[in-house]
Amino acid sequence: MSISNANGGLAKTHSYSWMEWSQVLEDWKDLHSISPHASFFNSPPWVGTWLEVFGADLQATIYVLKVLGSPRAAWILVRRTQHWHRIFSMRCVFLGTAGEDEADSACVEYNGFVCHPEYYKDAVSALWTTVNQSPWDEFILKGVQPEVACRIIGDRRASEGLVPTFGINLDSVRGHGDYLKHLSHNTRQQLRKSFRFYGERGPLNVETARQPGEAIAMLDELAGLHQETWRKRGQPGVFSSFRFTDFHRRLITSFPNNVQLLRATAGNQTIGLLYSLVSNSTLYTYQSGFAYEEGQNNARPGLVVTALAIEHCLSHTTLGYFDLMAGTGRYKKSLSTVQSQIGWYVVFGGTLRSKLKELLKRAAGRSRLIIGGKVASPQGADPLPAAEKARAESASLTPSGTESGIHLHHAGEDASLSPPHKR
Repeated sequence: MSISNANGGLAKTHSYSWMEWSQVLEDWKDLHSISPHASFFNSPPWVGTWLEVFGADLQATIYVLKVLGSPRAAWILVRRTQHWHRIFSMRCVFLGTAGEDEADSACVEYNGFVCHPEYYKDAVSALWTTVNQSPWDEFILKGVQPEVACRIIGDRRASEGLVPTFGINLDSVRGHGDYLKHLSHNTRQQLRKSFRFYGERGPLNVETARQPGEAIAMLDELAGLHQETWRKRGQPGVFSSFRFTDFHRRLITSFPNNVQLLRATAGNQTIGLLYSLVSNSTLYTYQSGFAYEEGQNNARPGLVVTALAIEHCLSHTTLGYFDLMAGTGRYKKSLSTVQSQIGWYVVFGGTLRSKLKELLKRAAGRSRLIIGGKVASPQGADPLPAAEKARAESASLTPSGTESGIHLHHAGEDASLSPPHKR
């Protein structure tokens, strides 16, 4: 199906079902390669695998904007009806690879669409045309960079939940000597104590999977450590979801060059594992599993494993950026050289249900209103529901079993403003 745009018929938006991904794949690849906000999370490997696992249930629709027959932008929309506090149902439209049940969520970040840089404005206009094809109460942007969200939202009313993101500019560090010199005195001291602690058990070593079978085995080992940590807290852990696990096993098997499974050891003892995604020159640390030791103050597996992984990337790869992704874990800030933000947005549809929900949430101080990219509510208002805030803050450096970089796995008060909780 094609949708004529408002520029004299020179541009048309074509729609495809999730099952027709193969017809769109080459256009998506080309657009991703030149898109100003390309990431692994809108790349063909991620999108294609996500459609394989979630496409049938969500009935995702793919759109391609063509100008004079040439592809200029592409995006995905998911339409779902969700119930809010059992009070009323909301007709929701999700942008990109989002909209799954919270228990199975792949937790997309750097979400959005792909487009030719000279057709960004046309892409946004065409996107809204497709959103408005059917009545809706909320248009939901999960894990979107604020600058992207502002261009999409324009002057529409929306709520915003921001979460800090941290990373290491590897190219900059390589040009200025020892990575540890870029860290605070307190962080260097903690690392030295922990390195000595683990060093008493044998040499510290880092190894990465070299083929898919080995990577799957490492993922299983990581999942075991992850699940053990969360079972002790009375939580199910993300790998209790078959779809979440299936999604990543497929991703690793089909696209081994786009993933990194890394294990850090002290002698014969595993300290922890990291599962990262790779796109262009960026590595995204997506998931982790650490071996905690109660009562050992210097056993900081999250801090140590991540620091060793950074050193490995500096010495053994040409990667330019090590992305610790969203979250408020202390270790992320301690090890980073760059800080930014990523957002979760809900655009209000102007319907009675949308207005009522907005009114109730603002009265409770649980959302921050933005109009045309400007915050319109008091700065003191918490941008995230309490349960979501707890998820984002759950990572710490506490050695007695607190998982650095992994967030609680349960639905918050409003799944639409939901920061990542998988790591």
